[in-house]
Amino acid sequence: MSVLVWIRAVSLIALLPGVSWAQGVVRLQRGDTLVLRTTGPGRWGPPKRAVELRRLSGPRDQEEFGRIDCISALPDGGVVVYDAKGLDGPTLFVINADGTTRRTLGRLGAGPGEYRATQLTTCLAVQADGTILFLDTGNSRIDRWGAKGEVLPAIPLSAIPVGPEPNLLAGANGSIYVRAGLGRPRRQFVPWHTDFSAFGFLHLSPSGAVLDTVHAQRTWRDYQVPREFDPWDVTLPFEDGTLFISGADRLAFLLRSRVGRDVLVEHPTDPVPVTAAERKEWTAIRGWYQGSVPPPAPSFANTKSAFFAVARAHDGTIWLRLHVAAVRDTPREAFPGVKDPPSPIREWFESPVFAAFLVDGTFLGEAQLPLHSRMHVFAGAFAWGIAVAPDGQETLVRWRVR
Repeated sequence: MSVLVWIRAVSLIALLPGVSWAQGVVRLQRGDTLVLRTTGPGRWGPPKRAVELRRLSGPRDQEEFGRIDCISALPDGGVVVYDAKGLDGPTLFVINADGTTRRTLGRLGAGPGEYRATQLTTCLAVQADGTILFLDTGNSRIDRWGAKGEVLPAIPLSAIPVGPEPNLLAGANGSIYVRAGLGRPRRQFVPWHTDFSAFGFLHLSPSGAVLDTVHAQRTWRDYQVPREFDPWDVTLPFEDGTLFISGADRLAFLLRSRVGRDVLVEHPTDPVPVTAAERKEWTAIRGWYQGSVPPPAPSFANTKSAFFAVARAHDGTIWLRLHVAAVRDTPREAFPGVKDPPSPIREWFESPVFAAFLVDGTFLGEAQLPLHSRMHVFAGAFAWGIAVAPDGQETLVRWRVR
């Protein structure tokens, strides 16, 4: 929809009974749900391009990162980094906003404050008071450190979290949300990526007691076997207990408070088509990855979902990773370093573009980060992430995003 057509539509909607318009937001009541329809480019104005401020090849001079598996932003603007192949083995680094290393946390082992390797890419979370949480799958527990690096009692886990990411989230008053299978028992195995409703979260107290469970919520979207780029149902608990619920088929999400009050936020976007070149490339990647396992048919949607990742920063800003049109760039291995069988080659890539909203539904705007960067976390006007070179070498980068 063009901007002019959308403005005219907003003008007509604002004349309807029970509808108000102010500061680029149309407000209307739909039953028990307050609907907020945002308009225009947002409070920031035109989309922002991230400006690189700092680039770190390692935690110290003469020491490079081996393989960064996960990162998480700190309330003070710093970042926690889990280097799965650090110089001294798997290592957690706490890094200041100026790029200096504040401290390392723990070491490889099974004792208090120690940890074993994890394969999860969302193994870190940070609470509002600076407490650092690490999903220690090797020791089947959640390790914890205070804001000053002191070791706190770990929380044992009866099962390793499995399901759609994220696997670990911070809750209020020291509580923790951890991914868990909460669906009904089935007579046959169903892969998690074909039924998001089978997985939710356990809400744990600081002592590890189960406070409650968060079940996946069905959305307005018709369910079907997922395909590449398809919309996906998502239910995420925020730190204050608010649930983020969406079908991701459009730039819209429901915020459900702890007392059941619903606010639906909608922002107009045009669908992004899946090109023939992308379809061919992803067919090769999926075939390589699945080997002899045939993919479900049809394998690809005609258009991409509106977004495919959600994060909430410590200041409450909601960041949605948007699907955008892919651009052609220097070919690189889809799985760097994998030689048997040889990794497929990629030429088409999506730039990391994020839409930002306040918790009251205000649309702030969009921010674009550099191509070939990933694992983005946000802290106020800044972001941390990983820049990946064609040979797979990773560097930690801090940007200004607005």
